[in-house]
Parts: sequence; structure tokens; C-alpha cells
Amino acid sequence: AFQKMDDISSGKAIIRFGQQGLNRMFNGGLVRGMTGALYAISHHGKSGNVMEFFADWCMYNTPYMTDTAKKPANVFITFENEAESNIDMFYRLIREGETQSKIEDLPETTKEERAQYLSEKLSCTGYTPFIIRVTEGAWGYRDICNYITKLESQGYEIHCLIVDYLALANRVGCIQGAQGTD
Repeated sequence: AFQKMDDISSGKAIIRFGQQGLNRMFNGGLVRGMTGALYAISHHGKSGNVMEFFADWCMYNTPYMTDTAKKPANVFITFENEAESNIDMFYRLIREGETQSKIEDLPETTKEERAQYLSEKLSCTGYTPFIIRVTEGAWGYRDICNYITKLESQGYEIHCLIVDYLALANRVGCIQGAQGTD
């Protein structure tokens, strides 16, 4: 516990954003293990923001391992966007950051080439990125936890987990709240 506190206070266990203003707002970045939620009304950029955070966390952070026998990983699970749409959105996001110009139309590349480009970019600092598309309602909280446990049993240390649109997960096992919410 004391080692973990030292790691946090020294900044080793901080995950930094690609935007300096967010790093200042979060006192240097997010502490690993921290939980957060991004709220906004429909069609106002939640998915785009969390995709940008995920890309930043993969590309701009050097993994600091609490268990050096494990491999560093970041996980992005979406219940909302289709897999090909995710590939295109991540591709645009990263390419626009590199070129500093808006990409109106995707270049003449195949989906496989874009996926390979993303794999190279998102793993450039040593992280293994997992980007998973789950059909709405197919998984609940237990399935998300089981997936993370499976990755950990395969030797990964998870530094970041983003679940895009958790409200689309099934609620099996949740207790009905007094206000009708789970």
C-alpha cells in the first residue's frame, strides 16, 4: 500500500491526457484505478471524447508496471458504434492529430490497413490496446469484469478501461433502484 502511494505521489502511476488543460484540471492526469463518467446529451461527442482519451493514454504514456512480470494493456469496450466505424473514427482522430488538418474523406486504404496503422500507433509506447465491440445488451457488468479477469489471467496488467455507452449493457444481476434505475 505504501509503495502504491509513493508511485502515485511521484507521478509514476498517473495517466496523462494529450491535452495539457485536462492534465492541469486533473492535477497532472488521472490516477490509475480512478473511476469517472462522461455525461452529455445525445450526439454531443461523448464517444469521440473517450476515443480521444483512449488514444492519448495509449500513445502519450509510458507504461509503469506494478508487476513487471505482466504486459501493459488498455481496454476500450463499446456497445454503441460498429467495429468498422470505430476503426475509421480512431484512424481519423490519430491522422488528424499527426497532420494537423481535417480529413474529409478516408484515404484509399483498406479497413485492414487502417486497423494495422491503429495497432502500430496505439502500441507505440508499449501498451497492448484491446478495442472490443459488443452488441447492445449482450454483456452486463459481470461479462465486463470476466473479460478483464480473462486478460489478467493471460498476463496483462490493465491500466485503463473505457466502456463507451454503459447504459446499453444488460442489467442482469443489478438491483432495481427506488427511482426505477439500476
